[in-house]
Amino acid sequence: ANYNDAIEHEEFVFDNPDDEQDSLITITLGSESNTIIEYPMDTTDYYVTVSDGVCPSASSNLTRVFVLEAIPTAFTPYDKEGLNDIFMERHFVTIYDRYGQKVFEGNNGWDGTHRGGMADPGVYYYKVRMGNGTYRTGSIEIINLK
Repeated sequence: ANYNDAIEHEEFVFDNPDDEQDSLITITLGSESNTIIEYPMDTTDYYVTVSDGVCPSASSNLTRVFVLEAIPTAFTPYDKEGLNDIFMERHFVTIYDRYGQKVFEGNNGWDGTHRGGMADPGVYYYKVRMGNGTYRTGSIEIINLK
């Protein structure tokens, strides 16, 4: 979003004061980019306060971002189209094959690779650390759409 055209104030503050774990994000108008990209790990509330450095104005309406609570049951890493290519991106995951052998462990989801190549299509088992620190387990299917 570009706020330079509509607002003359110097900065925008994005924060949720009721949640100490959220961070304070400040952007200054006239900087290279007035775009803020956030990847919250859990459901997060945001509000905006506009400040001229002297007196802050009233906060905007609250915006709630609901983060994925249901874990997908399948993904399509073979097509590399940028959609549904990584299972549980930005999460710590451990993946096991049907024999219980660990085939992957990493901090940024699973891209469907195993031993330098694509894992065979089929069902795998996972353990995922959610944003709130809890672990979830279940099965995930790799689908190869031809």
